Amino acid sequence: MKNDRRQSAKGWPIWVASGGINFFGQGWLFHQWLKWLHKWVLFWLAGLTWLGALKVFKTSTLYLQAGNMPLDQETLMPTERFPKCIYVRPWQWLLGVALNAVGLSGPGFKDLLERGFWQKLTEYFQISLMPIGPKETWEEQWRGCLRLLGKHFKDFLSPFGLQLNGSCPNVRVGEAMTEIVEKILRMLDAISEFPFMKEVEVFVKIAVTMSPADAARIAAHPNCAGLVVSNTVPFGWFGIPKWKWLFWFPFSLRFDFSAGWRHLSIRLVSPLAKFGGGGLSGAGLFPLLVKWLKEFRTIDSNSYVNAGGGILKAKQVDRLFAVGANSISIGSIAFLRWWRMADVIEHAYLAFHRLVR
Repeated sequence: MKNDRRQSAKGWPIWVASGGINFFGQGWLFHQWLKWLHKWVLFWLAGLTWLGALKVFKTSTLYLQAGNMPLDQETLMPTERFPKCIYVRPWQWLLGVALNAVGLSGPGFKDLLERGFWQKLTEYFQISLMPIGPKETWEEQWRGCLRLLGKHFKDFLSPFGLQLNGSCPNVRVGEAMTEIVEKILRMLDAISEFPFMKEVEVFVKIAVTMSPADAARIAAHPNCAGLVVSNTVPFGWFGIPKWKWLFWFPFSLRFDFSAGWRHLSIRLVSPLAKFGGGGLSGAGLFPLLVKWLKEFRTIDSNSYVNAGGGILKAKQVDRLFAVGANSISIGSIAFLRWWRMADVIEHAYLAFHRLVR
């Protein structure tokens, strides 16, 4: 690897949220539509741009994962024009929220490495990885990913980092959080078995559903370069009041008369229930992220934290830096408020440079 000086993600004020630009930066179908729209119709508005943000590519699993979004195996683009596992209607778009249950669709890490794209990049980037399935196999899947990476490591032209995703809501519903934390810690232990990993930063991606205390345990691990918070949160998660879920997704209310009128029960059913419920992204995450980060900094004032979730306007960047973020990440803004992306990225650089002076 050509590495005159060790580059680091910590020098970037803003990152792309994993999944935002697909596996190789080619983006998604709606990116192409927006490009056409801005050229011919919305030419007075700023267009979608990731320029200046650290590239973090879509999360991959060790093996092929069908997930809930069928992909063309050549282009890795969705075969559905409007993927059924992503729920954004006009009401949700106006509120700035969305649900997705993509479920980590992808061709598998071996296939992605053999395409050779990442090896040719000349600027620091990150690859996101996640073990799935029975928890007893997570550590071996993680080792399998690192073995594959080791075989190709000498071919990379640029330094790069990894994100260990421990928080996708669409593949681990119901797992006890303590088990997940212990598994993440053991996967971080396993990094020491691979000498080449001394040159690779590993960040752990979690969600606000994990307690700040548990997150601090992960951040304290010597093989953890920092945390990335937050991934989406599962539909109906108890940390968000039911009235908010109902406000965002009005047609999710269900009345259950199966036990008779006297035992009427009212419950929320996700619009993506057939895909497992999905995870919330967008504006609903932002206040949760601010609250979580405040609590985390009372426990751990030193660990590196990249904070993202519901950033849809520039002034929110200042809020996150004020409560302890070291950098930020953006994702859902690309389809909810894309014309603000350039302003948010520029604002992140200004806020970051004020912070590091």
